[in-house]
Amino acid sequence: MAARKVIEDPPVGKAGERIITLAVVGFFAIYLSMDRATPGWLLATFLFLALTALCVRAVQPLHLCLFCTLWLLIPLLLPPLSKWPLYKVTPLVVYAGVVGSSRHLRKSVLWIRPGRLGQDIWLLVSLIVVLSSAALLVWTLVCRPDLGPSRDNIPTMPLWLLPLAGVAFALVNSAVEEAIFRGIFLQALDSAVGAGITSLVIQAVIFGWLHYSEVGFPKGLVGVTMASVYGLFLGYLRYRSRGILAPWLAHAGTDIAVFTIVATSVS
Repeated sequence: MAARKVIEDPPVGKAGERIITLAVVGFFAIYLSMDRATPGWLLATFLFLALTALCVRAVQPLHLCLFCTLWLLIPLLLPPLSKWPLYKVTPLVVYAGVVGSSRHLRKSVLWIRPGRLGQDIWLLVSLIVVLSSAALLVWTLVCRPDLGPSRDNIPTMPLWLLPLAGVAFALVNSAVEEAIFRGIFLQALDSAVGAGITSLVIQAVIFGWLHYSEVGFPKGLVGVTMASVYGLFLGYLRYRSRGILAPWLAHAGTDIAVFTIVATSVS
């Protein structure tokens, strides 16, 4: 099955644009290493980079600057929004509102394309779901992590509602994370270093590092490694399908396994 709209690679920007993008990615990695604390100098750095991108009309770096600035700024202004999953959802929603209100920015969002879903893509989606779910199950059985923090995020509900909650979680969480990492981040990196292995590796490592915290699943350094490899597969799937739909479906399938493991774990 061929989709009508596929992702177009953004043009590689000039040296200044590449520097802005890579600087934002680097400082965002530093932020993730700081337990999501937001020192004033780091926020000022993101604001400076966003202003610089705006002044030089660097559209692709501006997308990344805008999103990362909102990621830091919103929880600082409204601490309740620093909790999972709001710290990811809220900046994405605000970012979408800002971009949607600007015709110039809206036209430069190239990653919102379904791509193609041929037999080869469905096979890759299935393999990613099966292999990643099996890896998570093995990690849980072997490492016996404390799943309490993750389990606490599941509200009390009747047993019959759990499957519906699991599907809802999988669809929403995967959509948000794919929009951020295989969407905003990967497009900005493609414009900085060109579409290819470098962009794939950088976005995968950033995605993996997000899983270091105590609520990450998987978490810790092993979790970072596993999630980074997973991010590589999803990025490759995004390139191969030329769209965001296939990685979203693969991610949702794995998130159903995540929800099942966490929900059925015992204290």
